[in-house]
Amino acid sequence: MSTPPIVISDAHATWEHPSRGRVGMLCLISAESAIFTIFVVAYLFYIGRSLTGPAPKDVRREIAEEHKGWRLRSVVVSDAHIRNVFSRWHGS
Repeated sequence: MSTPPIVISDAHATWEHPSRGRVGMLCLISAESAIFTIFVVAYLFYIGRSLTGPAPKDVRREIAEEHKGWRLRSVVVSDAHIRNVFSRWHGS
């Protein structure tokens, strides 16, 4: 037994836009929910962490050590670059 196919007429199928107020409220609620979720995740991530940050002397020491490393790397890279250019110019 076969059933007859159902034909839906497209003549009366129109789509109406939802109201701007409803769309705006849904966007606001979803944005607020996302922000709240971010705060909850951050809170859970930082549970049990130190309440005091590093002391200023520790930060200064860290910056000084990092600066020394960058300066040394830049000298090595600069020296290698100068040697490379010099060897190209003089063919040695």
